[in-house]
Amino acid sequence: MKPARAPRDVRSGGRLLHVDVAHERVDDRRPLQLPELLRPGDVLVLNDAATLPASLVGHAGSEPLELRLLGRQPDGSWRAVAFGPGDWRTPTEQRPAPPRLGAGTSLQLGELSATIDEVSPLSARLWRVRFAEQGARFWSALYRSGRPVQYSYLARALQLWDVQTAYALESVIDEVIFIIGPTVATVLATQWHPWAGLGLALVTGVPGTLALAAQRGSQPIPHRVSRLSAARPAMPWAPVVILAAVSFALGSMFAAAEVSTVAFSSEQHAKSYAGVLLACWSAGSMLAGLITGTLAWRRPPIPRVRVGTALLALVMVPMSFVGSMLAMGVALFVAGFAIAPTLIALFAAIEHGVPAARLTEGIAITHTGLAAGLAPGAALAGLVIDAHGASPSYLVALGSGVLAALAALALPRSFDPLDRQPSDGPGGAGELSVF
Repeated sequence: MKPARAPRDVRSGGRLLHVDVAHERVDDRRPLQLPELLRPGDVLVLNDAATLPASLVGHAGSEPLELRLLGRQPDGSWRAVAFGPGDWRTPTEQRPAPPRLGAGTSLQLGELSATIDEVSPLSARLWRVRFAEQGARFWSALYRSGRPVQYSYLARALQLWDVQTAYALESVIDEVIFIIGPTVATVLATQWHPWAGLGLALVTGVPGTLALAAQRGSQPIPHRVSRLSAARPAMPWAPVVILAAVSFALGSMFAAAEVSTVAFSSEQHAKSYAGVLLACWSAGSMLAGLITGTLAWRRPPIPRVRVGTALLALVMVPMSFVGSMLAMGVALFVAGFAIAPTLIALFAAIEHGVPAARLTEGIAITHTGLAAGLAPGAALAGLVIDAHGASPSYLVALGSGVLAALAALALPRSFDPLDRQPSDGPGGAGELSVF
């Protein structure tokens, strides 16, 4: 059996090892075949825990060491396994033992300071440590200093935020559609027939929706919830509702900016180029999405949501002062760079903070917030356009951006995967089975 040496881009394309004890047989299956292997009465154990950057490299005095966190204790200390010099490329069983240290020894692990509370009598590798940093300071320093636990059979080091690539790709595809769609629709509507743009949306949208609904390659494994199963995990409603409010404000901002841009093009006697301006906006977002997907983010999603919403508000400030189509195209292109990274961080926050059993619900609430904000944003921008013109109407988008940034400030720092129990899979911190 050969282990996978890198994470798959499509998780459902991985392999599932099926051990049939009754018939003394071992089969290779696919994850989507799991429902076929289950029978009534079977117990299915799912790991929906978060992954921590649980490998900390540091030293005790002049002695180098690596500490892998295993789990947080009720008293605030952490169980950990210690290793001597080396890195993940060396098989765990060949790693040298840590320096012989006793309780009370101080450790410096990147930006984290810790003290050994206890060395287990079972093994000199098993320690219980206590960190000087607490609360948000601890989690922030852990993300900056830690790395995912690695395994020597991997071709490359795992990145903690591998999931970001999937979200970034989705955002890039969205922006490609928004680059092509508005441009083609406005040209057809202004040069051929006013209904041509709506016809294009109908002809492409309906078949695309049906095709998406028909395909099964990217869907999670379907499962029924038994009435006899354990209670559903609690939904962290406070941060989810705040993220929905952020999404509502962002949806309002996007709609207001689009309506204002169409009106601006009309005032500049270049209505047929409104789609080009919107394409410039989307192009900036697309490039930012591509860049975001290539980065290994070490900062948690919530702070990135705060920064992104603040930037989205700031880039709307100059729009009311732009007086030409060329300048507006450049301004929208630059403004677009704040869109995709913010949306990627927003959905990553949902994915990492909501229990896996309720992830679809959490994402649906966020999408609903975005969609619900479109109508009021467009309507309010339209009222300003009718009363004062296109340029002042960009202030509606600015106001919505400010509301999104203020709502993001209300997000609790505890809405992170760090507050859930760590995983025992590759890249996570789990029980003793991690090594």
